[in-house]
Amino acid sequence: YGFIEQLILKHPFGENPSPDWFLILMAILPFFLILLLLTIKLSIQINEQGIYFRFYPFHNSIKEILWKDIESVYVRKFKPISEYGGWGIRTISLKKNIAYTISGDKGLQIELKDGKKILLGTQNPEEVEKIVSQFTHIIQ
Repeated sequence: YGFIEQLILKHPFGENPSPDWFLILMAILPFFLILLLLTIKLSIQINEQGIYFRFYPFHNSIKEILWKDIESVYVRKFKPISEYGGWGIRTISLKKNIAYTISGDKGLQIELKDGKKILLGTQNPEEVEKIVSQFTHIIQ
């Protein structure tokens, strides 16, 4: 409203009007945030070498977790708010426990041999569980 009032109708908005550049910024900022939310994507690949994932646009490259570094891996239901404080990239206890989630409450839990835990959210838990079961013999 302030943008329209001050820049289009040429009436100063409020008793102490903000600079025009600030009103322009506040008008376009929501569009960039919406664009960011629409482009967020978590991609997961699982093959005989390991588990690969990328949380776009926050990761520039694909992150890899090799089977030799994994203690256990399984699909589980989690509580996004109480366990991780919400969705997104969430860390707990000095990056020993990290979650990459976009929505939902199911994910691929990866427990590494060094004690670190990584949770990758998924909208296809049955498919991920079936694929992971093909490779669990590698970590035994």
